[in-house]
Amino acid sequence: MSLKPEPLCHITGAISGLSDRQGTGVQVVNRYGEAVPVPVRIEQETGQFQMNVPAGSYLLRANTWGEGGLSSSAELPLAISSDMDGLQMAVLPPHPIPVMVKLEPVHRHRRSELEPTQLVSFRLRPAEFAVPAPEYSVNVEKIQGRPSLVMRNLPPGKYSVEFQPAADWYVQQAQCGSTDLLNDQLAILAGARTPPIEIVLRDDGASIKGTVAMGKGRKRAGVFVVSARAAEKTKMVWTSPEGDFAASKMTLASKRQTR
Repeated sequence: MSLKPEPLCHITGAISGLSDRQGTGVQVVNRYGEAVPVPVRIEQETGQFQMNVPAGSYLLRANTWGEGGLSSSAELPLAISSDMDGLQMAVLPPHPIPVMVKLEPVHRHRRSELEPTQLVSFRLRPAEFAVPAPEYSVNVEKIQGRPSLVMRNLPPGKYSVEFQPAADWYVQQAQCGSTDLLNDQLAILAGARTPPIEIVLRDDGASIKGTVAMGKGRKRAGVFVVSARAAEKTKMVWTSPEGDFAASKMTLASKRQTR
């Protein structure tokens, strides 16, 4: 490998809206969505910051944190080719994201006595950070006297979403605006209002059963059910000692294959 010196551009600016009771972090994100390891010096009292960055296109991201988690955030696209002075950023509190759950029961005898909000949970994992990454979950709150799911204090960035439906239900559809959360990542933009997340649960999921010929000396085998649309949405089941396996709550609308 051959390394050569790369000139750095000196960047200065100020962040408004800070509080002495908040911690502040500034990130430089490249066009691949990865955080660039650039030291950033910041004065909490004045919001003044400075850093040295190679030339290129970046997203400058500022987050403030209080006792309850994320307090406010800001983002600023940057195209850096030389020194830049006097950048201005204003941090704003994140907008809450409501989550609406709709039931489409096919088997009437399975109609749940529980609230729809109790039939599904999900976790969000930042896509930009290395493992172990923090996980965020949705909260149940009472809005107009009824239990509702609300997501608060979610930092800007892209997130993969993992759904966990209860009992015989499965997630038929999960949308946030035009984003299909079963196959695509959820994008949160600083200062922008994120559309509500809409989840549809059904109870007519398919089941598969089969047998694996394992041969002598084998105790168990793992069977993977892989979505043809999203390979990362994989379900794994173990066989019995005899090689039998079964998987349930498979989405009827998506084509599946087994390996």
